[in-house]
Amino acid sequence: YFYHPLTYYFPRPKGNRLLLDQGKATSSSKKPSKQKTTGRKKIAGQAVPMDGVGGVNIWYQVEGRDEALLEGFTGIYVSQVLKEMKNESQLADPSDTLQLFVKQQESDKEISLRVLEKDKLEQEKRLNFQELIENYKVGPLNPIVVRLPGLRRKLSDLGDDERPYKRVKKFSVNGTILLEEYESYFVLDQAEENKPFLKHIDNNEFVSYHAPRASGKSTRMLQLVKQLENGVHMIDGFKKFECFYVDFQFVKVDNGDDAFWCSLGAAFPKQNTLPVQITNVTTFCQAFRKDQPEHTDRWIRPVVLIFDEFDIMIPPEASIARTSCLKTIRGIRNNRSNFVIESIIVVGTFGVVMINQDNPSLTPFNTTENLGGNNFRKNQVEDLFGQFCSARRIDLDPRIIEDIYSRTNGHAGLVCLCGRVIDEDLKGYSGVSISFESWQSFAVTKLQEKVMNHRTFERLVKNLESKEMEEAVTLLQMRFLANPEPVTVTLRREIQLWKLLAKEGALIVTDDSTFMMASSLLRAVIMKNVITKKLPCLSTGVPLRQDYSLNILEVLKTVVPLFVQRDMKIAAEFSYKVAHVKVNDSSNKRVPRESVYQQQLVGILTNWLGAITYELIGQYHTRGALGNPRYCDVVLTAPNTLEHTQPTTILELLATSTNSELNAHYERALEYAETFNIRHQQNPSNQGSSLNTRDIWVVHFTCEDDATGRDNSSWPSKEQQAKNLNAVVFWHNLDFTEIRMSACWKDKEREDMKEVYDEQIFQRG
Repeated sequence: YFYHPLTYYFPRPKGNRLLLDQGKATSSSKKPSKQKTTGRKKIAGQAVPMDGVGGVNIWYQVEGRDEALLEGFTGIYVSQVLKEMKNESQLADPSDTLQLFVKQQESDKEISLRVLEKDKLEQEKRLNFQELIENYKVGPLNPIVVRLPGLRRKLSDLGDDERPYKRVKKFSVNGTILLEEYESYFVLDQAEENKPFLKHIDNNEFVSYHAPRASGKSTRMLQLVKQLENGVHMIDGFKKFECFYVDFQFVKVDNGDDAFWCSLGAAFPKQNTLPVQITNVTTFCQAFRKDQPEHTDRWIRPVVLIFDEFDIMIPPEASIARTSCLKTIRGIRNNRSNFVIESIIVVGTFGVVMINQDNPSLTPFNTTENLGGNNFRKNQVEDLFGQFCSARRIDLDPRIIEDIYSRTNGHAGLVCLCGRVIDEDLKGYSGVSISFESWQSFAVTKLQEKVMNHRTFERLVKNLESKEMEEAVTLLQMRFLANPEPVTVTLRREIQLWKLLAKEGALIVTDDSTFMMASSLLRAVIMKNVITKKLPCLSTGVPLRQDYSLNILEVLKTVVPLFVQRDMKIAAEFSYKVAHVKVNDSSNKRVPRESVYQQQLVGILTNWLGAITYELIGQYHTRGALGNPRYCDVVLTAPNTLEHTQPTTILELLATSTNSELNAHYERALEYAETFNIRHQQNPSNQGSSLNTRDIWVVHFTCEDDATGRDNSSWPSKEQQAKNLNAVVFWHNLDFTEIRMSACWKDKEREDMKEVYDEQIFQRG
């Protein structure tokens, strides 16, 4: 129940809130409110679509309160909807003092409804509220925000006992979190992580700071601004700084020197406090010089400039602005005693390390002054989700946090994205506790799709698909996607390509010549959305049984010979493991690792089976403290239109392993299969369908001598076979010119076990 906005409130019962479609209620006992339209001039445009009860249902949220539903709105102006929301929520403020904002989900950017209405009126149209709901996905998870007058900037100044209401926090995935917005989002204090910046500033050094997109760079810089302006302890004592944070997204870099400096001046905060208006390079230098008599009273504190999104200066069309800017920064650096500027920090992706003017010898940044962004540590991820659990009053299985950290490698944007999907997709169905099985099922089947729905990662995929990145992506596929470990290189051309991949965010840099995949989650996203398109695509029919389920053995026999020979051949050089069995009559031979086979198998199966709407997920193993697997390598799920069931296949892969390792994989595959149905049923995204784990296969790719012979075969036990566990061995030579197979499987139609040995399925002439 809600009370006056200047008193605390008790959260209303959630009920079926999460079962409501966005913008429309599936069930409600409340009658729609009726609103008479005014006699204003009719404006051209389509009629507003109405719902079944004669109006539009609009989710909204008075700032700090819970979400609410305005049902059956029939008005056509923003002023009308404001009046109804005021009356519905019993707000004391006049409706004309309230503001309405709608959020873009991919960026959390707020847009005023009054501005949208004004734009429509100028086009002699009116705002269509139904289109607004559909375009911005307005619903209980993204309601229209009602902002009260005079509260936006004052809340941060109030004590806990003075606050008019409690703010509902959320996870932010994209976009900078402003200091005054900290009570709206779950945020970590980065003061400790900012100490390296303080050290460089204390030494009057100019610094370049790089980190992947959506990793919290800007939010961290704003925290640094607050630290510096509040005062920090330096070598020569306690000092306070004056900081200017400039976002280069608002700077024109492709229209020559004059346009650059003029727009830079316009982008400066506190412009009216500068002693000189910045319009060109001369006035920029004059504004921060010490030797100007009129500046004596202005610059009491040392100045720090922070130039964010500085990698916008990289493209060729920015060469004039880039050269002028970097030359000026170097000039200030070399004459520090003449300027009040203590330090300049440029911020961006890894591209800021590569940025340079036409004369590389004139760069203003030394190698020792390049700082790389740090991902969240595990204890920070635990802290972030601790805030979430406290705010939502729910319990989260600790293994979920461990799994999120493992998948994301602590990347801030991906961690918060996982938090958001838990908040929006799992919390409402799990009550006061979210199980690890519920999270796992969602993560395996839906998480990649959620990642691709965000602009940052969608842009990453789009850039990797460009022709300019073709050579770099080939290197990525060959050296990194099948290799989770750091890779060091000395070849100059390869280093250039790897830096290009780091600039896009696919790789992270551990030192100047060592790189690794940014995270296993991004690896899976790139595999599915980029690499798969480079692999063969079958046009033949899919082998099915009489009940229309997949004939898995025939599917594998069709797909394995299509593995790209070049990739398989060089895998023993770049993505290898050391075999503990005889290969070519030798010990300790290098052979392809498991992830190489997974990459090829998942990619080709996706191209082939995706056309008939099969869902295929390929995953790395994520192991716990005892080494137990969390999920299988490949999960194949049929369309849920087959008699309301989803025939599902589980594939557990291994590469050139010993018999003891093979037996361990038999047990793991069965353990996973036993819990998979439970996980799927707990996943709210799969309501309305049931899972039918019809096939469980252990697929052993090996180069071991005579691996497919009858005497060397090690099959599941009778008890394991009774639980529908099947096994197949694919042997191939190191050149991948010959493939042979042996298998032990249950014939689903005849309900008996079959075996085959040393069958040749491929030989290159």
